[in-house]
Amino acid sequence: MVEFTGESLGKILIARLRDNKNFDEIISIVKNNSKGNIFLVGGTISRTLASELYGGKQKNQDFDFVVDVLNDKLKIPEGWTVTHHKFGNPTFKKDDVEIDIFPLSDHQYIKKNNLEPTIKNFLAGVPFSIQALVFDIKHEKLIGQDGIEALKNRKFKVHNVESAKEVAKRKNCSVNERMMQKAESMKFEIIPFD
Repeated sequence: MVEFTGESLGKILIARLRDNKNFDEIISIVKNNSKGNIFLVGGTISRTLASELYGGKQKNQDFDFVVDVLNDKLKIPEGWTVTHHKFGNPTFKKDDVEIDIFPLSDHQYIKKNNLEPTIKNFLAGVPFSIQALVFDIKHEKLIGQDGIEALKNRKFKVHNVESAKEVAKRKNCSVNERMMQKAESMKFEIIPFD
């Protein structure tokens, strides 16, 4: 039986991520273009763990990282291209692999609320509980108790009301509809938002 702790889930996640032949190069790109801590965030974590714990296929080709500091001058490895998304941060692309890197200080919730750029404040601002997960690359540990509970219980719920409403508005749907879209892709349920 799986132990739902940051350490045990971190071991499961890193083993699965290393199955990707590009993973070492991906980490190298992030390290060469940043300073300080590196955290993997986003759906790669939750979808990978859900497929590993409950079955299903997850192809890890889209990687989102938050870092303490993004270098001003980027080092672009041979074979990779870089575009910049609407917030100005880089997306490295090669074949069907994408790597987004952004500094904690650029996270919308942190900026909007004038908060210290910490991983704790990053986690506080994610819309849904399943997104309240980060993987500390250096310590190979999963962080985020609400996200771990969501994985364990296989249920989505609102984590930050303000952020959940903003995401739903951008997607032109209700908060519950947005949660349902995400939950269905993982075969999870939702705890409806009032």
